[in-house]
Amino acid sequence: MKLLLASGNKKKHAEFTRILAPLGLEVVLPASVGMARSYSDGKGSCLSSP
Repeated sequence: MKLLLASGNKKKHAEFTRILAPLGLEVVLPASVGMARSYSDGKGSCLSSP
């Protein structure tokens, strides 16, 4: 099973992978599944960045 990590931070990815791999979870980053980079506008909305 894959788990999408809502972050582009490679250190967080490595940490979550280390923790969740023994449970059979593959941690993937948004870019690895073709998602555009997003950021918060500070008002609770996420906006895509091309």
